[in-house]
Amino acid sequence: MNARDDTRIAGERTIGEWKTTCASLKGANNEEAWRKAYADFFTERLQARYFSPIDILRSLGSHCGNGQKPWQGEGFAIVALQCTLIEFLGATLKGQSYVHKSELKNRKDHKKKEHVYSESGDMFVWFLRTAPPFKDLFGAKDDALDFYKSVRCALLHEARTKNNWKILAESSSSPCIDVKKKIVYRNNLQDAFATFAKWYGDELIKNKDYQEAFIRKFDSLCVD
Repeated sequence: MNARDDTRIAGERTIGEWKTTCASLKGANNEEAWRKAYADFFTERLQARYFSPIDILRSLGSHCGNGQKPWQGEGFAIVALQCTLIEFLGATLKGQSYVHKSELKNRKDHKKKEHVYSESGDMFVWFLRTAPPFKDLFGAKDDALDFYKSVRCALLHEARTKNNWKILAESSSSPCIDVKKKIVYRNNLQDAFATFAKWYGDELIKNKDYQEAFIRKFDSLCVD
């Protein structure tokens, strides 16, 4: 047993459990096995590391204690988490892992280079323009790039938005991201992630390319 096999990578699921699951998935044509892997690892990782923390932050808007006022900036933290999720989802679809440029230059194996990336912007934009339901919102590459620079990068580096972008809680009549008005409706965006997750789960059980990418991605999460 490896010393890191007890390390959790998806909720309570560990590296050791992934190794067992992975061995059963390789070469298998079993929908139930893939449904279980999707639920145990993909869904659990999203819930534990993204959705549950976001739900906690969302609750601050309506249940503040100790004299704290609602709507005091939790939206910035929520969308920052959502932006990191966008990159993770894109990398999962491609089966790639992020490495710093300096590390990428040292890689001599061309095949391994195909499974890593060092430009977060490229991954981010690619996901928004190709994955449902986001691809319906970002028809133009410039819109996706503007969102990456003015929302994602501005939030992660300075906890702010730029170029007139705004973050609001929700809208009953607008898309989750209104590129024309430059508004992110962060609650609606959470619903969009649920839509994507449902689509991805349906595709994963039948798409061999996504299956191979899924294995590569979760294998990479087990590497120190």
